[in-house]
Amino acid sequence: APGGKRADGLWSGLQFTGMESQEQDLDVWNGWGASVGIKTGDGLIALDIDTTNKDAARNLFQLAAQILGPASVRFGRHPKCLMLYEAPKDTGYKQLRFSTETEDEARLEILSEGRQFGARGIHPKTGKPYTWPQGGPRREGLTRVSSEQIEQFLTEAAKALPNSRIHNAADDRQPVAQEALSAPSWEALKAPVEGVPHVTALFPSRDDYVKVAYA
Repeated sequence: APGGKRADGLWSGLQFTGMESQEQDLDVWNGWGASVGIKTGDGLIALDIDTTNKDAARNLFQLAAQILGPASVRFGRHPKCLMLYEAPKDTGYKQLRFSTETEDEARLEILSEGRQFGARGIHPKTGKPYTWPQGGPRREGLTRVSSEQIEQFLTEAAKALPNSRIHNAADDRQPVAQEALSAPSWEALKAPVEGVPHVTALFPSRDDYVKVAYA
């Protein structure tokens, strides 16, 4: 996850979507011991095959190569993998959820604007480095795909996977009457916040507490 190291040596979340990294940032981040992430969007998409089922991962990889063409491929926790392509700039985030013999829910994601992926560093699950078998990717060398190819790939993938369904980020965005979100008074708003215990047993990290605040 994108983050920055604080003065106390702990990490906190980083709002990366509005950032444009500069060359001088590299020495700072290297000093932190940070990994390297790449933002998607502006035509750069990543096909993230997020399943530990070997057959499903292999079939999706082969289907992508067949319909979308060759890709720069990154491995972290095999057989999960990520494939990079160049696509139209308005390509949106999409997700295909499915089940396998070994997983109740696995995912295939099209990462685009507002997303990112780990490119270099140590995988948090395996403790081993991410690898690019064909070498590090170069933007100008990526295979260019069309919106039609992406839709065809998702459609064919959905047909081949058990209990699959395509999910768009916009599916979660339902209109909300803003006035209905207002607390009846300042005291009513303060009461539940003050009633949440500030104890490590419930909130091991700052992020755990932030999630409750969002909720």
